[in-house]
Amino acid sequence: MSTTTSTTETDTQTAISLIEQHLIDDIDGGHGYYRSRDIADDIDLETRQVAALIEKVDTMSTDISIEPWAYSNATTWLVEATE
Repeated sequence: MSTTTSTTETDTQTAISLIEQHLIDDIDGGHGYYRSRDIADDIDLETRQVAALIEKVDTMSTDISIEPWAYSNATTWLVEATE
């Protein structure tokens, strides 16, 4: 069972890193607006994965800040480079 937990934790960390790096590369020092499904499509993850992990990315990242910007059918996230 510990192997499964370890694999799951590794997968989660990998997904967080992928999301963070994608956003950093995409905003290129500025800012942008994103939906989980668009991020998921770009980096080949599930939309639910991105939605569940995006707040962890915000907490863990020193290079970007992420905040919910608008709610309609899905949350739009404002992503900005930190100074």
